[in-house]
Amino acid sequence: PPCSTCNTSPRLPTLGNHLAMRYRLVATSFGGVGCTSTIRGAVRHTLQTDLPTQMGGGDSAAQPIEALLASLLGCKVATAHYVARHLWARPHNRFESIEFADVEAVRDPRGALHLPITEPPPSPPGLTRVSGVARVHLPAGSPLTADE
Repeated sequence: PPCSTCNTSPRLPTLGNHLAMRYRLVATSFGGVGCTSTIRGAVRHTLQTDLPTQMGGGDSAAQPIEALLASLLGCKVATAHYVARHLWARPHNRFESIEFADVEAVRDPRGALHLPITEPPPSPPGLTRVSGVARVHLPAGSPLTADE
């Protein structure tokens, strides 16, 4: 029988006492630094990333860091809907939408582009800060307040 918590098939591997989700992808480079990734599941989805021309790419798709940030926001939206469904009493356990405004991520490019690559970079190569504002839009007539 499927797991009652996540409704997944028992064919999945376990992680501790619970079933683990498995994600399978393949990726192929194109044009030097571009990449096409295909998620191999029941429904196949394809994502492309590339770099700007000044970084040696063709600027044909979002940068990998931009795709990472879009994925982060997608996870935040999915988590917010999950929390609303399981935290608030029915029938008021939904919200219309969530908007992330003024999202900004910061990194020092010297960390990722430092040469020679065999020496430690002068700054971390990854993001050092991600910030923004989340606005939750509730349905008309919702008894919930902004504090809930």
